[in-house]
Amino acid sequence: MESIILQSTLTIQKPQQFVFEDKPNYETIMIDSIEGNPDYSEIGIFQDDVCIGARVFEAYPIQILAYSTPVDEGGGQLSFMLFSENKGAVSVSPATIRPGNYDANESTIEPEQFGFRVLTLKTNDQQTPSVLALHSNYPNPFNPSTTINFSLPTKAQTRLVIYNVRGQKVKVLLSDTLDCGNHSVVWNGRDDSNRPVASGIYLARLEQSGATKISKMMLMK
Repeated sequence: MESIILQSTLTIQKPQQFVFEDKPNYETIMIDSIEGNPDYSEIGIFQDDVCIGARVFEAYPIQILAYSTPVDEGGGQLSFMLFSENKGAVSVSPATIRPGNYDANESTIEPEQFGFRVLTLKTNDQQTPSVLALHSNYPNPFNPSTTINFSLPTKAQTRLVIYNVRGQKVKVLLSDTLDCGNHSVVWNGRDDSNRPVASGIYLARLEQSGATKISKMMLMK
């Protein structure tokens, strides 16, 4: 009898916004739903502001391998982020965790290497920011593009400019009046003349109403 071997054509899409490093040891986290059904394309797990696992959203449940560092080795708590084209990176928190199915009031959970947990997540309340804030960009390091997230406490003229480490202006990403709230802008690693910039460290400078915030980014090619 002739045998037929069927090769699966199913491939897992690789996240583009949340970049992480594969490691030998990991824990498995299943996301069975997110309250409010937010519109997003990727979900990432972070530890100490570093992405340790991510997946492109296709359908629930979502299985994510999280390459976490144990607490006894200095690893911090885990947090979760969603990415959507219209809102950028948005934080979410555990609503329930199983086994145990207990209510989780904290916004993060402890790492559990080799563990298996099922989570329901919820979007965090979006309150008007009290101060100007420039958040960490994702991914970082990046190539070729990264999303810069920031929060504005009031509606006013806002500038977001990229500089190199010499203090030379590279790219004006934004110069406009924006509403208060959370915003995001994508930088494609090009200057004002649309030329690709070299690998290295760059500074994002956010200005509004006399206040300034600066964040460091690294482009790696």
